[in-house]
Amino acid sequence: MICFTLVSKKNSIYAVLFLIILGITSCTKDADNLTFTAITSIEGIAPESGPGDTEVTITGIAFDTDQNATSVFFNDAEAIINSITATEIKAIVPRGAQTGIVKVVTQGEETLGPEFTYIITPAQVSTLIRSEVSGDVDGPVAEASFSSLWNIAEDNEGAIYITDYGNNKIRKIDVNNIVSTVAGMTGVTGSVDGTLAEATFSNPRSMIIDPDGNLVLVDFNNNNVRKIDLTNQTVETIAGTGEFGLVNGIGSIAQFSSPIGLAIDSSGNLYVSDFSAATIRKITPDNVVSTFIGTGEVGSIDGPADVAQIGFVTGMEFDNDGNLIFGDGNRIRQVTPERVVSTIAGTGVDGDVDGESDIAQFDGLLDLDIDSEGNIIVVDFGNKKIRQLSPEGIVSTLAGTGEIGFMDGVPTIATFNNPRGLLVGENDIIYISTDDSIRIITPEF
Repeated sequence: MICFTLVSKKNSIYAVLFLIILGITSCTKDADNLTFTAITSIEGIAPESGPGDTEVTITGIAFDTDQNATSVFFNDAEAIINSITATEIKAIVPRGAQTGIVKVVTQGEETLGPEFTYIITPAQVSTLIRSEVSGDVDGPVAEASFSSLWNIAEDNEGAIYITDYGNNKIRKIDVNNIVSTVAGMTGVTGSVDGTLAEATFSNPRSMIIDPDGNLVLVDFNNNNVRKIDLTNQTVETIAGTGEFGLVNGIGSIAQFSSPIGLAIDSSGNLYVSDFSAATIRKITPDNVVSTFIGTGEVGSIDGPADVAQIGFVTGMEFDNDGNLIFGDGNRIRQVTPERVVSTIAGTGVDGDVDGESDIAQFDGLLDLDIDSEGNIIVVDFGNKKIRQLSPEGIVSTLAGTGEIGFMDGVPTIATFNNPRGLLVGENDIIYISTDDSIRIITPEF
């Protein structure tokens, strides 16, 4: 211990100076080891308002440049980060985020910024491609032509595949909007397997993409189920002799009667709506065919699979609970995993009535799909509309006036020309195939 005797004001000043010098000297050894941590802060955002998908620049201090350790939120909806530096983050406003605070989270620590004003984009109907004259031309969508489209499938890269049953072909629209022929020969009807260049079809209808990336489709006039292996560039028949009938067993002896709809479950089993046989058939991954539901008699009886009757089933899709949802004439029905059939919407009478599911009316349901919110979206062919059944059991019209036409715009004025196929894609964008076009419904976001 160092002691000082303070005898005067002057001496006390000297003593204080001595202590300061002593402190500085004693800290010299550790000075190089001192670190200073800047506090993260957000200084501003630009722009301060906009719709979903807007890129916003967030400026600030001491952002963590490890993109994996940093998250950005708009009103608690997590954004995609495009780039990040210590002073700037570029992020995409999530669709549906709504107005709220911008927040940066790093290692669990939140940094709050200003409010971003979210601008809602109204729902819109648009045309991806329209073939004003029936044809069979590949190329850019503005030049390509089709002849009677039925169904749509989408791969993981965003390419769209269409059954062009008028041309007996499978067509593709890539992400650059270039149309090409996947399989099928111009002007040729048949059931030839083999390479993509030599394969033939006869009225191909519904189509799905299996877990291996193969296209699987029902060939209506050939009464069989075909697989297109895009990797090996081949086509093969996986079930059906080509004869019209109702025979179960291994795929090579099974018979179908105008197969039209197709779905796949989480285990890779295929389900075929056998239109003229009033049944839904099941094909296992080992290509064994059985009758899933339906007695073979046309009817609308609900109940266990061995007594339930169905009519003319077209579109089918599985929901998240494993129920097979299908359109049956003027009804929406479902089969539970326990194979119990029930009607979930529609009176069965031709009509165009929205509202509670038990009073709703349809006029010839074709294809259907399910969006991310659990809404069942259906093609109401007779009414020329796209309808929706909500999880709460309410039927409403998504788009279409009921008139035949090609009008784009907000859904309440849009018109369709014989809508048939339907696909719910990424961001719940809905694709609809009509006689001569592919239309798109972009939901409000």
